[in-house]
Amino acid sequence: MIVQKQLYNRLTTKYTLSCLFLIAICTVLILPVSPIYAGVTDSDTAPDNTSSAMYRVSDIFHRFNSGNAGTKRGSGFEMPSTGPVSGTGYTLDNIMSLAPAEDNTSGALPSDIAAGKVFWSLRNDGNGWGLQVGTKSITPNPEGGIALVEQTGQTTCYTDYPGYYPPLSPYIPCTNQDAGQKRGVQIPKPRFTDNSDGTITDNLTGLIWLKNASCSQLQGTDTSGRTRHYNQAVIAPRLLANGTCGLSDGSQPGDWRLPNIKEIQSLINYEYANPAISNSAGTGQWSNGDPFVRIPPYDFYLYWTSTRLFTNPQGPNPYVWLIHLSNGRTRYEKGEPFYIWPVKDS
Repeated sequence: MIVQKQLYNRLTTKYTLSCLFLIAICTVLILPVSPIYAGVTDSDTAPDNTSSAMYRVSDIFHRFNSGNAGTKRGSGFEMPSTGPVSGTGYTLDNIMSLAPAEDNTSGALPSDIAAGKVFWSLRNDGNGWGLQVGTKSITPNPEGGIALVEQTGQTTCYTDYPGYYPPLSPYIPCTNQDAGQKRGVQIPKPRFTDNSDGTITDNLTGLIWLKNASCSQLQGTDTSGRTRHYNQAVIAPRLLANGTCGLSDGSQPGDWRLPNIKEIQSLINYEYANPAISNSAGTGQWSNGDPFVRIPPYDFYLYWTSTRLFTNPQGPNPYVWLIHLSNGRTRYEKGEPFYIWPVKDS
C-alpha cells in the first residue's frame, strides 16, 4: 500500500510539472510581442512612417569620402525589390576606413590655424576633438612666398543704371559681379581684435595697428594728427612707444613704422564708404571705438604711405602714394598735410 502511494505521488508531481511547462510555453506563444523597428530610437512610429526616415549607409560613406551632404529619405523604409548587387554597397568597414583617427602628435591645434578658419581637430588629448576654430594671427612672411589675395568685402550686387550709354545688354547677373563671386581669401569674423592696450590686431593679415587712427601726439604732427612732410611721416611712427597715443603694450621706439600702400589698403572693405572700414566683428561698418578711434571726417581721409611714386622718388619732399579711406581710392601727392597711421608686425 505504501509503495502504491509513493508511486502515485511521483506520477502526480511529474504530471503537475509537465502542465506548468506547457502553460509557460503557451503563454509565451499567445501573449502579444512588441515589435522592434529600425529607425529613430526615440520614435514610436513604424518603419514605413516618414518619421522613421533615415540616411542610407551610402550617404554616410560619401559624406566621409567626398564631403557630399547626402539626401535623407523623405518616406518610410521600403523593402528592396531585389537583393544586393556585388560591388554596389558599402560596409561599416568601408565607412570606418574613411573616419578620421586621433593624432595627438601631428594633429593641428587651434593655435596652428589662421584665426577664424574652421578645421577638424584630430586631437583627443584635451585640446579639442572635432570642429574647431583657428586662433593664430598670421605674420607676413618677410622672405616672400605665395601671397594670397583677400576678398574685397563687397556683398551687395548692383543693377545697371538705366541711363547708362551704351546700355549693357544683357544685364550683368550677380554671379558675374564681385559680390556674387567673392574671390580671394575669406575675410575672418571677427575681423579685428582689440588688444586693450591701444593696439588693434587685423585677423586677416596679422598686422597690428594703432587704435588711434589720427594721433596728434606723434612727433611733428598738428593738433589733428597730420603732417605735410613725407620725411616726418616716416620718422614719427619710428619714435612711437609705450605711453604715447594711448599705448600700454610695452612697445619701444623702432617697433612701429609707416605702412606701405598695400598694407593700409588691406584695411579697406569695399562694401562700405565714408569710411570704407568695417567694425570689429566684420559684420558692419566702422563706428568710433569699434574698433578704431579718431578716423577723421570725410574731407580729410587721406593717409600717408611709405610707397613713393617711381617717376619722382627723389628729394626731401617727393611724390608719395596716398590712400583715401572714404572708398579706398589711391592717389599721389606731396607737400600737403595728411594723416599717419602707424603699424607693426605681430
